[in-house]
Amino acid sequence: MNKLLMVSVVLFLFSSLLPAGLPQNVDDEVKNPISEQHDRLVQEQGRTSWKAQLDYTMGRIDPLTGEKSPKYIAILGESTSQMILGGRFLLTRSRTQGKKSAEYQILGYRSDLNQYFFVGLESLRTPFGYRSGRYVDDDRILKDPSGYVTEITRFDSEKKTAVSKVYLGESKTPFFVLNTEPKKGKVSNLLTDLLAAKPIPKVISTSDKLEEPAENYSEEHQLLNNFAGELVAESEEVSPRAGRVICDGRFLALSKLSDAKEKRVTSLTFIGFDSSRGAFQMFVFHDESPNPEYYEGDFDGVTLTFRNPFAGQGKADQPVLIYHFSPRGAGFTESDFREDDEEKRQPVLFKQSRNFRRK
Repeated sequence: MNKLLMVSVVLFLFSSLLPAGLPQNVDDEVKNPISEQHDRLVQEQGRTSWKAQLDYTMGRIDPLTGEKSPKYIAILGESTSQMILGGRFLLTRSRTQGKKSAEYQILGYRSDLNQYFFVGLESLRTPFGYRSGRYVDDDRILKDPSGYVTEITRFDSEKKTAVSKVYLGESKTPFFVLNTEPKKGKVSNLLTDLLAAKPIPKVISTSDKLEEPAENYSEEHQLLNNFAGELVAESEEVSPRAGRVICDGRFLALSKLSDAKEKRVTSLTFIGFDSSRGAFQMFVFHDESPNPEYYEGDFDGVTLTFRNPFAGQGKADQPVLIYHFSPRGAGFTESDFREDDEEKRQPVLFKQSRNFRRK
């Protein structure tokens, strides 16, 4: 059983679907200051190297030997973590040995539910991974929406080391253990690196014949390319955007910028398409609130419409964001119904800007 298959097994459990168990978006009217909970995340910044041990039997009988005992394989990699968007979120870029594409995770503390949360984007999976929970003494305990996967992390603030253990169901034995330690070297600016990357990678994995639907590339993933590049509106009052296709073509990172000159990222949006459910997904992170927004979308061939599936009766069907694409690929219009001002809800045309990077 090869290493990539083993990684795929891990991601299958980490990148759980987002059913009704995912907490709904809650409006946060107060501009929340940085909290002591966020201070805990600040300590986890920096470069790290990591080594994981995976029991590929997952507590079951080994299909190769017929034995019922743990069989471990090692997975190596390194990561860079940095607080972003005014210190409200910890963004991590991870590279697994033997894989070309980087993967991303966001860890934060949401004040609306008083809990930590994790969002993961993997190159071998099409759904987002989501876990949430709280600290018990020195252990951060996060569970996926189903409650089947439990991750317990203990971070040593003095040594800057961490141990994460993942358990399945009621098992008392972890099937996955991750050890991290600090790595010397300059810590790069992750958002700057993201903006400097090519809008669309030269090589994208379009594998669509895998047995697990959630791992397959879908035709809908090509729609993410329409958001890639430097995008500007006619009015300078409208913030420009910068889109980058990431994770082997499975996701898009869309940065909202302060202006074309300063290019300070004020919000970060991740868009994906869950091949197993046939639904677009979106997570939005702002520099003015610690609480993420989550939406789901559908595409009718011309228009991509996102809604809040947890908005409650009578509101879940109402559009939140609408993107209308030109048949000739000359840009798109965005209608943002989160705006209170009726004028700001009107469609805004975004087009590619060739001079954007030179400003």
